[in-house]
Amino acid sequence: MQLPLPKHISHSRILQAIDVNKDVDGFKTENIGRLHLGEEGFNPCTPEGVIALLKKYDIEIASKNVTIIGRSNIVGKPMLGLFINHNATVTICNSLTKNLKEHTERADIIVVAVGKEKFLTADMVREGAIVIDVGINRSREGKIVGDVDFEAVAPKASYITPVPGGVGSMTVAMLFQNIWKAFIRNRRIINGEKIKENEISHEEKRQYYIVDKTILSASIQKVIAVNEMVKNEHISKHEGIRRTGLSRSTYYKYKDFIKPFFEGSQEKIFNIHMSLQDKQGLLAKILEVIADDKMNILTIVQNAAVDGIVQLTISLQGTAETPKNIEMTLSKIQKIDGVRDLRILGSNS
Repeated sequence: MQLPLPKHISHSRILQAIDVNKDVDGFKTENIGRLHLGEEGFNPCTPEGVIALLKKYDIEIASKNVTIIGRSNIVGKPMLGLFINHNATVTICNSLTKNLKEHTERADIIVVAVGKEKFLTADMVREGAIVIDVGINRSREGKIVGDVDFEAVAPKASYITPVPGGVGSMTVAMLFQNIWKAFIRNRRIINGEKIKENEISHEEKRQYYIVDKTILSASIQKVIAVNEMVKNEHISKHEGIRRTGLSRSTYYKYKDFIKPFFEGSQEKIFNIHMSLQDKQGLLAKILEVIADDKMNILTIVQNAAVDGIVQLTISLQGTAETPKNIEMTLSKIQKIDGVRDLRILGSNS
């Protein structure tokens, strides 16, 4: 459902017609209720994007004083619930709030979503505050702008989101995250399985390479240096960034993509071989079992069928959530109709 709807169409009737397990916008009553109770569900994308953005930059939310300006059902109200769930002290303001400036001046984090150009001005923000601009407006010059007087507020803020290019991008990212969650959830419903939200992973499968450190760019080497200082010297990431002279944006862009070799080498790798009947869809069933057991697929080698039999070799990498006994996974695969011989060729465990 794309909002806003034409006036002659009932927003509530259309919204309630959506299956709660496909409510990727997180607007249905059931999902809003789950949010405020701190339960798993689909959270509205923009508020969820704000929280994800703060976490990405390692900004502590717990104990912070947060002021939200705007109480819409799409942003303000769910934003309130999410901040409460993260143990913040929250004030939510509306058009009838008296002395708004008093609330914003004492806030560590300000989220503004009112739909008015330059609504939040520099005199309303304390030094070092974090300012999240959710508004989107068109200026007299025809430019897309937010609710914050960006040029005036930016020098005072420790962090501030631009418009465009800020929270809007996070909204789209969270929408795709919810779509992925809906896919996993509905696949399990179709298969008659019990939904366990903590088993839903949004991490993409990554490929890793062993690379000589000397060929890495200066920026990447500085990211590595910061990570090592944080681990070995027990300093903050911001102190490490200051020491290396690296920009914060570069560090946070690459920090999650760099790991020491020994961390990756602790994972268990299994090579399994099986003989299969040459049946359509059989490989897909095998891969589904592997995915459900939280195994990463490194390589797949499948030979052409001979006398109706296909030889298949798969290299698997275990994760922290992998079943303790690989035999559990193999037993499930063995039960699939069409799987003949199945054995482990070797492992690094």
